[in-house]
Amino acid sequence: LGLIHTLDFMVRPAIERGELVPVLQDWRPAPLEVYIAYAPSRQLSTKVRVFIEWVSEIYARIG
Repeated sequence: LGLIHTLDFMVRPAIERGELVPVLQDWRPAPLEVYIAYAPSRQLSTKVRVFIEWVSEIYARIG
């Protein structure tokens, strides 16, 4: 038995399988700003670019 506070998309599959049960659904914390910092003088690797795109897409959907 326990409680977690996490992003919906991370636990949605477990909720759909009945492994987790949402509680306090009407409560939401204040939004937080997210920043990704990297050296602008360096060429970004493919992995870093894909990660930045992924994070941007997630926050665009939940934003």
